[in-house]
Amino acid sequence: MNQTNNVLSEQYVQDSFHRYLKSSLTQAKVEKLLDVGILSSAESDLMITGPSLCLYFAALRCTTNPPSVPLPRLTTAKSSSSPPVDLSFENCPPPFIGILHVWAHTVPTIQNLVPEHQHDLARVICGLDPLSSPIQPAIR
Repeated sequence: MNQTNNVLSEQYVQDSFHRYLKSSLTQAKVEKLLDVGILSSAESDLMITGPSLCLYFAALRCTTNPPSVPLPRLTTAKSSSSPPVDLSFENCPPPFIGILHVWAHTVPTIQNLVPEHQHDLARVICGLDPLSSPIQPAIR
């Protein structure tokens, strides 16, 4: 994890988000938000959709105040998994602090949506039309 002064390393955060991205895309596939064709391509839409889904699912899983990103656990050769780590304002590497502030600001809005509107937001992130009518203004 290589921490300096309790700040996570940039590589650790990048690796964590890569794992988060893979699980987010798998979840989107299961929920039929993305089809297999787009998942198997390297289309530019996926380059935006994937990280957006990652941050959306992180917002749904967030249980801290101020918001922090619950990072996926690392599996190591010595143990089945590492202890849970949240990316917070206290341990965030400087290159990620701006996006953490923006993300943290959106968490309450996402969490306050009713489940149907949360799903609509995921659909919009994936380029699909929302199912609810009328469209919730916060989703636009």
